[in-house]
Amino acid sequence: MKALKIVLLVILSLILLITIAGFIMPRQMHVEYTGQVNAPIDQVYRAVSDLRTWGKWDAWSKNDPEQKVTFEGPDGGVGQIRKWEGKKNGEGSMTIVSTRENQEMVSELDFGFGGKPTSTIYFVDKGGNATEVRWVMDNDLGMNPFVRLMMGMFKGAMVNDFKTSLEGLDTYLKTNPTTASNNTVAKPQVIDLQEQWFATVSKKNVAFDNISESLGSMYGSIGAFLAQSKVEPTGPPSAFYTNYNIEKRMMDIEAALPISGKIDAKNGILVRPLGHKKAVMLEYHGAYDKMDAAHDQLQAYITDNKLTIVGAPWETYVSDPMMEKDTSKWLTNIYYPVQ
Repeated sequence: MKALKIVLLVILSLILLITIAGFIMPRQMHVEYTGQVNAPIDQVYRAVSDLRTWGKWDAWSKNDPEQKVTFEGPDGGVGQIRKWEGKKNGEGSMTIVSTRENQEMVSELDFGFGGKPTSTIYFVDKGGNATEVRWVMDNDLGMNPFVRLMMGMFKGAMVNDFKTSLEGLDTYLKTNPTTASNNTVAKPQVIDLQEQWFATVSKKNVAFDNISESLGSMYGSIGAFLAQSKVEPTGPPSAFYTNYNIEKRMMDIEAALPISGKIDAKNGILVRPLGHKKAVMLEYHGAYDKMDAAHDQLQAYITDNKLTIVGAPWETYVSDPMMEKDTSKWLTNIYYPVQ
């Protein structure tokens, strides 16, 4: 009986010590590591902001290679979610909540315990093939002393994981320099627009998944109208995008073919001038369904340069997908009219 009392006292003492130690630990946890990746900043940013690539280089995937990983949301950028379930890493998720092209990516982590840490990864161009990456994680651990103690003990391991992950990213980009998406985006530029006439047809409430099919049908209608009018298009097709409804994943579309001047409109086809004098334009190489980052970059540029969007953005599809099968070589010019 005496021995049992001693054991109980030891256990209670340990619990008391752990509780006291937990309360001594700070409520706010901050972990940070800065390293260098030997690759251009755009390649580093694209690899990090597409969570599909993480399994190729992050430390946690190496630690639990048999874990099950699933993805939700877009293929990269804001709203993309990576979920995992494994014997070593347990269950958790990572959601991208904000990005700034080639500058930073912010994501929210959920491990099922210990709050929901915020991970912020900063990118700094060091010139040539060198990018400084600063990885920061902040978390409010709440009042639970056991959570504070446990997460506090993990800080050193987290720093090491950040370091190992950046080393893995450096190795990955040596053999995958264009990253998984194979999309390249140039820098935005402000341009003066020349007078341009279009033959157009519009369609409302087009589902995101049906955009390509709808545009194909609309271009066919415009082409038939121009053939009847004995008028040739003077350039590649464009599409104006208006009235986004992100929740319903629908938008209004105006398909357009450029023509040399005004002609009589009929059969539901509208003939109109462009109507804008200045735009911010960006050249994008890649698949059509991966252009979100390019639009984010354009909108950030417009905000940073204190410009105002004065109309619907449009895309001009310079490459013909029927002639060029490699999606990484598809050129699309994206325009936002501004003043």
